[in-house]
This record gives sequence, structure tokens and C-alpha cells, in this order.
Amino acid sequence: MCSDYDFLFQAIYHAVKVWKVDIIVMSFSFEDDEPEIDPALHYAAGKRVLLFAAASNNRANRDNSIGYPARAEDLVFCINSSNGQDERSRFSPHARAGRLNFSVVGECLKAAWPPDKCGEDEQHYRVLSGTSCATPVAAGIAALVLEFSRRDDIDPPIINKEDLRSRAGMKQVIYQCMTDQIRQGDRYNYIKPLKLFGQKAATV
Repeated sequence: MCSDYDFLFQAIYHAVKVWKVDIIVMSFSFEDDEPEIDPALHYAAGKRVLLFAAASNNRANRDNSIGYPARAEDLVFCINSSNGQDERSRFSPHARAGRLNFSVVGECLKAAWPPDKCGEDEQHYRVLSGTSCATPVAAGIAALVLEFSRRDDIDPPIINKEDLRSRAGMKQVIYQCMTDQIRQGDRYNYIKPLKLFGQKAATV
């Protein structure tokens, strides 16, 4: 029988080798580091695939406030949850001093839901909250940056396409162009795409 770790290992390899994805979203976390998954994470990062993982919820009483793989921060973007007013969600970990603490809105998000998981009278969506909800939002922002960099009507190019396919390159764009660059106290680096794309982009 295939374990959860074996399944994740194979899924990451398949996404990189067969589907040739640019981004992998991991809206889950484990308590302990899982060496079975590490080779797949290193493989994906080596192939310049961006990895986004949920920071984990309600871990205030645990030794490590960040779950795995989100705490593998040399490979992965760790994503926290904020509300719509740029405030830390109560279930999200406290910001860690001296580190980048990326967050996006992760509260009360309307999400599609499979019909067979809903009641007969329910719509096919649910309103959900969590760092697992914030993570695909952050990955979507990164995907928009990648898409923007590939446009052929930008002259001169303002973003190096290849740099953006590395964690270091995307991190600099997100941090320098989309956050208020806070690195102290209990404030997150709340990602605001309009800081890069401008208010006009919201109406396009």
C-alpha cells in the first residue's frame, strides 16, 4: 500500500517531469520533518519550480510554530494568513523576527467544492479559512507575475523571466515590489499585488 509520503513524493515528481509545471501548491503540513519528501522538494527546486506551502494553523502551543514542508524555507515559500485589513489571522503563527513572513488574505474565502461533498440544497462552494486557503492565493499571485513576465509587448523587459523561476528571484520581486518590507515585530509581509501592477490593473 502506498503511504501518504510515497504518494506526495510521486506526485511532486510527476508534476515536474510530466506536467512540467511552474508552481506546486502544498496546502497541508506535517508535525515532523519528512525525509521521504525532501528529495522531491530538492528535485523540484532544482528544476526551477516554485513551491508554496501552508504555514499551518493553531500551533501556538507547539515547539515549532511552522509545519513541514513550509519550514523548509530554503526551498519553499511559507505562507501565513491575514484578514482583509492586513492583520494576522488568529489561527496563523506569529511572525518570526528577522525572517520574511509572507501572508495573503486567508479568511472567509469562497471556494469551489465538489458536488458530492455538498448537501442537496447547497451551492457547490464553501466559505473557508486557513493558511491552506491563503497558500493557493499566494501561488496565484506568483503565477500572474510569471505570466506578466512572458508578455512580448513589454519593451524593454522589466523582469528577467529566468530569474523569476527561482525561489530567490521570485522572493525578491514579491518582497521588494509587493510588500511594505517589514522585518521586525509581529507584522507579516502582507503581499499586495497592486504595489507592483498599480491601481489601474484592478480595473483591467
